[in-house]
This record gives sequence, C-alpha cells and structure tokens, in this order.
Amino acid sequence: MELFGFAFSLVPLLVIGLIVWGIVSVTRRSGGGVQEPGIGSVRRVFFYGLAFVALMLATLGLTLIVGRLIGLVFLDEIARGGSGQFAFGIAATVVGFPVWALLWRAAQASMDRYPAERGTLGRKVYVYLVLFVAAAVVAVNL
Repeated sequence: MELFGFAFSLVPLLVIGLIVWGIVSVTRRSGGGVQEPGIGSVRRVFFYGLAFVALMLATLGLTLIVGRLIGLVFLDEIARGGSGQFAFGIAATVVGFPVWALLWRAAQASMDRYPAERGTLGRKVYVYLVLFVAAAVVAVNL
C-alpha cells in the first residue's frame, strides 16, 4: 500500500515533466529547424522554474517573519509560543533568496551573452507568472 502512495505522489512530477516536454517539442517544431539562439529551452525552463520556486520560498519566509513580528508587537503573542513558523520563515528566507539571486544572475548573464533571450517564451512566462502571483497576494491581503 505504501508503494502505491509513493507512486501516486510522483504523478505531479510526471505531469510537470510532460508539460516541459510539450513546450520544448512545440517550440522546436515551430522554429522550422532553425537553431534556437540563446541557452536552449530546457536550460531556460530549468533556470526560470527554479528561480520561481526559490522566489516563492523566500517570499513565504518573509511573510512568516513579518507576520510573527507583527503578532509580537501588536497582538501580544509572546506567551503563546509558535516559534516554529518563525524559524521556518528565517530558514526559507536564508535559503530561498540566495538561490533565487544566483539563478536570476545566471539568467541575466545568458541575456548579456545572447540578446535574443529577452524575447523568449520561457522568460515571458516567468515574468508574467511572478507578476500574477504578486498581484494575487496583494489582492488577497487587501
């Protein structure tokens, strides 16, 4: 039974892999056999996908830290405990932000080397996804 649960937990990873494979194959077919300028679709999806995850991790960490600090200052939560979320927030921020910065710098370096990277689909999806998530978070918190 545990084996079935483990195999079932790999389904989201398989779906993500199929989506990446589909994007890469459609992009290569639409190019008409022309060599793609830049770092390549797979590397681009890797950079921007991991950068998105790292940015969301750092954002979650900052949210937990700020929420805990607001709770301590305004809501008198000192006696209630709850330091686990604060510790996770610090760990997520300390890990997520440097990873995001390194991946973003690598993506920027590829844009310096290959100017055609600026207009690629992978970069556009990353930027619009980050803007969408930021707008959704702001809308929910308003």
